[in-house]
Amino acid sequence: MKRWILIAATAIAILAFGVAIVPTRFEQAFMALRDQEFSKATDSFEQRWKNGDRSREVANALSELYVRQGAPNRAAQILVAYLHKAPTDKAALSRLAEIFRDDQQRDKYIATLETLWTQNKNIEVLRNLVTLYELAGREDDQLDALKKLSRSSQAQVSDFESLAALLSARDTSKALETLYNAFTRWPKAISTETAQTFVVLASDLERLDLIRSQILPWMKLQTDHQKIEPVIVSLVSKRLDALALEAVLNSGALSKNNPATIVMAA
Repeated sequence: MKRWILIAATAIAILAFGVAIVPTRFEQAFMALRDQEFSKATDSFEQRWKNGDRSREVANALSELYVRQGAPNRAAQILVAYLHKAPTDKAALSRLAEIFRDDQQRDKYIATLETLWTQNKNIEVLRNLVTLYELAGREDDQLDALKKLSRSSQAQVSDFESLAALLSARDTSKALETLYNAFTRWPKAISTETAQTFVVLASDLERLDLIRSQILPWMKLQTDHQKIEPVIVSLVSKRLDALALEAVLNSGALSKNNPATIVMAA
């Protein structure tokens, strides 16, 4: 957006210092902007627009003028028309998305972000889409976007946790596989809640080998016994007393800081 607004702002600044390098066909309109005669500037740019000028400069200035005047629908119309000519202008697409967002036109906001993602594969755009899909109740789209996030080199542990949460109601084994990949990739960053979920999923699928290979090493990495104790409780609640005791014995945080936990787990 900043680059998109920069054209108009730069032109205004240049004219304010008296340097006449703005193209003649824009001079009157930009001078009106400089003098904050927004109505006159709008009329001048609108005339250029009606005469068929679909340049970036005109679309930029005119859309921002309409936003300033509280007419976001007209601003959006200008940018949509401009984008028919320049569909790969990412700055214009980003600005259009912001206008739809600020005007609370969620469906159009989502559609514009989807176009941006298709063209640019920007991970932050995809993260925004995940949130919007959730708000819109579009679970299938949210799931698809989370899968794309999980395959990205910029994925975060929270992406895997969110994906597993959605998958758990559909495919328990896929949810467990997702969390397994998270444990493998970020062994220190896994939250206590995620570790508990892993215990439940692995136990339900009778994959105690995964609890031993992932949960026990995770517990060794923890230094705060308060993070570990809920996982011990989860193991005991699943009648995995032997694994719970093994986990305690292999966890320095519990065995040294809170010896009574060994008795509780047993």
